[in-house]
This record gives sequence, C-alpha cells and structure tokens, in this order.
Amino acid sequence: MQFCRFDAQGDYLIGGARDNLLHRWDVVTDAAVHQPGPKSWLSAVHVLPTNVVLSGGHDGKLTWWNVLEPVPVAVRTVDAHKGFLRAIAVSPDGQLIATGGNDTLVKVWSAADGALVKELPGHARHVYNVAFHPNGKFLVSGDLMGVVKQWEVGPWTMTRELDAKALTKYDPVFKADPGVVPDDDTCEQSGITVVNTGFQHTDMSDRGPDNVKASIQGVLDKFLESESKLAPVETKKIAVPKPDSVAQVAPPIN
Repeated sequence: MQFCRFDAQGDYLIGGARDNLLHRWDVVTDAAVHQPGPKSWLSAVHVLPTNVVLSGGHDGKLTWWNVLEPVPVAVRTVDAHKGFLRAIAVSPDGQLIATGGNDTLVKVWSAADGALVKELPGHARHVYNVAFHPNGKFLVSGDLMGVVKQWEVGPWTMTRELDAKALTKYDPVFKADPGVVPDDDTCEQSGITVVNTGFQHTDMSDRGPDNVKASIQGVLDKFLESESKLAPVETKKIAVPKPDSVAQVAPPIN
C-alpha cells in the first residue's frame, strides 16, 4: 500500500498500491472493491470535499474517481507529469489541486474541470511532496535534495526557499557494492565494459529526467558503434559436441 485516505464522510477507506488497482473498503461492513483502471502503480491518493477521489500514478496521470458508485468510476484523467506523479494536495476550499513529479515541476489544476492553472518550475530534482497552508494563501513543495519552496497562491510567485537537506537521505558519494561491479582485471579478462553514468538509481528510471535519459542514450550509442573502444567484445560460439553412442550396461544383480 502506497497511500490511503478516508472519504469526506469517513464511510470508506481508499488506497493505492503497486498492483495497478484502486482499493475501497467500507469501514462498517468491511466490504471491499478492488477496481482496475490505473495503468501503473498508484503513488498518491487524495480526496476532494465533494468526495471525488484523486489518484496519481507512476505513469504521470492524475485521475478523478467517483467512489460513491457501487464500483468506483474514473470520470477524468489528465497527463499531469512526464514520469512519476509523486504527490497530490488539495487547497482548503477544494478549488485547486497541486501535484509534483519526477519532471521537477509543480503543477496546479482546477478541481472542477481539470484545467491546468499554473506550472511552477524551479526545482532541480524530483518533487516528492506538495502541501497547501491551512489558510489557503500558500503552497509549499519539497524535492529529492531537501529543497523546500514556498509559493504564493494566486500570483504564483516563489516567496522563499528553505533548506531541509538534513531531512534527506540522498548520498552524494554513493557507490555500488564492490561485490557487484567486477574489478579492472576481471573486466579485462572477461571482456566486460563498466560504464559510469554519474547518476544514481533514483535518476535512472525510464521515467526519469530527460537530460539523464539523453546522457545514457549517448553512452549507449557510443557503445554500439563498431569502431568504438566501448564496442562489445566479439565472442566465439561454444562448440557443443554431438552426443556419442551410449553403451548399454545392465545394472549389477546382487
């Protein structure tokens, strides 16, 4: 389970997980509905005051659900982010929706019709969380590197930036386990080429930043060039001898 929320009246618990389903449990009867529809893992769930449920997934889509139907129905979907949609927040008056994702953007949407209200660039890394202030006048967003930005709702100007790096677990000197990457001698003997991309595993998803994908594609293109020093080592096919006749030997009789 990635996220779960109660509906506005507290009758249902709605959750999203890594099984491409939207889950709904009746808190009184325990009756459960596991509704297919999402095309990826759900990474965020939120509830509007109107009891419409919002879900966001690793496919970058933001979906509105009518969960009061016998079976939850998706009533609207927008392509919100390139890459994972990681966070959803709803303004105190229920009029605005904020989302954050792997494309380093914060986006603000109309809860009523799904129209894009504002796109807020400024983060250098994946946006992991967004939240509206209880007075509805400010929106805050936090990214992978512990940078927190405060935005004024309406003008959408950034009013200040906070340093929360102490709360992150990002390790700038992370190295792969030496037991996983072969040493230089083993690589030379086995014809293995180790390519250092300079990126961490959190950057290297196929839904990660475009500059990371472009860099990796560039390395791959060089690797595949026949005249490149990184070209794959030519290997010989292993000759498998044909089976010979097998002598028929009777088992000894005790």
